[in-house]
Amino acid sequence: MKLKGWKKKLEAFLWYRLKTPFKWHDNDCCTFACDGVEAISGKDPAKWFRGKYKNRLGAFKRLREFSGGGLEEMAEKITSDMGYKVVKKPKFGDVVLMKIANLDDEAIRLSRGITIGIVCHMGYVAAPGAEGIVFNHNPEIIKAWRI
Repeated sequence: MKLKGWKKKLEAFLWYRLKTPFKWHDNDCCTFACDGVEAISGKDPAKWFRGKYKNRLGAFKRLREFSGGGLEEMAEKITSDMGYKVVKKPKFGDVVLMKIANLDDEAIRLSRGITIGIVCHMGYVAAPGAEGIVFNHNPEIIKAWRI
């Protein structure tokens, strides 16, 4: 269920995070996507994850503990638990798993070259980058969920 005025809330969230650099726990792909979902729905899908890691290896350890795998398994578990449906054509506000050149080689190895983002306007998907949000135009989407 989306909050009243969710589009404006999501846009405000994206503007607020525009220049926020990637940082494990504060603004990594998982927390970024979950914060976007919270702006849309008022529900925090990362409550199990917050405050439980401080670096890359800690993050991937928590993913394994939570879902038995990595980013894809975590996204599957959260979206299933929250009742979000898989969609073929994601729209503004949907969450996607996508292939991307990530921040560092170790993150690429651990995540199998995928990250999580939020669909914006005109085929762009937002995800955190080294110096702020990176807007990926028409990325290779693996799976998408309607929030």
